[in-house]
Amino acid sequence: MKLSLATDFVSGLFATAAVVLLILGVASTTWPRAMAIVASHRTESVVMQSYGTRHARNTPLNVEVANYQHTVDGATFSGTRVCFCLPLGAPSSNFDRSGMTVAYYPPDPSLAVLFPGTDMLSVIALLLIAGSVFASGRFLPSYFRQQSTRQNS
Repeated sequence: MKLSLATDFVSGLFATAAVVLLILGVASTTWPRAMAIVASHRTESVVMQSYGTRHARNTPLNVEVANYQHTVDGATFSGTRVCFCLPLGAPSSNFDRSGMTVAYYPPDPSLAVLFPGTDMLSVIALLLIAGSVFASGRFLPSYFRQQSTRQNS
């Protein structure tokens, strides 16, 4: 029972993150735009380790990191949000330091994004993780109980 509650909670967190990304991404397409000055942009290479049945694999992933400033009604805001996506979602070829615009949330212009819209790959990935965590909490405990019963008989 405890495993089921914990996995329900964790899968709920991933599902909530997917819904928030989806809602913010869709909403950001309608937000007003402001010119932005990209102070810095870099692509960081992160190595993800995965372990298969025979060999460990290192998979290099590129993560986009940006710092920018934009001005709304005379107030200057700083931002780092590249997209409403997992950190791997923004292509580095789209960065132009001199003439970029950001979409900003009108009630709070400090909430801004360089690439508005929804990255469906990120939403699907989060939903798949949520589903697999949920399923593991529902089906693995009964599987292990069955295995234990078979061994004890």
